[in-house]
Amino acid sequence: MAVVDIYGNYVATPTQNTTPKAMPTGPYAHKAPNMHFDRCEVTSGDSVGSKLYFGRFPRSAIILPQSKVFFGALGASVTLDIGDANSADGLASDIDVSAAGSGDFLEAVAAENLGKPLWELLGYASEDAAEETLTLYGTLAGAAAGATKSVAFSLIWTS
Repeated sequence: MAVVDIYGNYVATPTQNTTPKAMPTGPYAHKAPNMHFDRCEVTSGDSVGSKLYFGRFPRSAIILPQSKVFFGALGASVTLDIGDANSADGLASDIDVSAAGSGDFLEAVAAENLGKPLWELLGYASEDAAEETLTLYGTLAGAAAGATKSVAFSLIWTS
């Protein structure tokens, strides 16, 4: 094994520039982020397959990794998937919501896919194959909800 210096794709290496940059560079560095926050109630007895609609977002949206989902304790074995009609768990799969806490909105997205447009993360063959806006939702999985609790999310994106 060797000790190496590893730089991000858009970070200047010492040989490129020894002066720190005021702003990062890259394809999305200068675009203002958008944020959508909402909360809904899951009711005790809501069954596996129940959907929590998060809203419609542009197919070209780049969801930032700071996006989160927050939840109360929904009961033993309850999990949450996040995606759309094309891929119900394309963004997150089996988030454990049995105890109160939070999870990453992009839990199922590999690091090399971060920064890709929403249509690509959800498995569409091309941008034209996806509608202009895509409806994102969470789907209860694992078990029916055993408690009435809130599920909230903060979706931060740019395009």
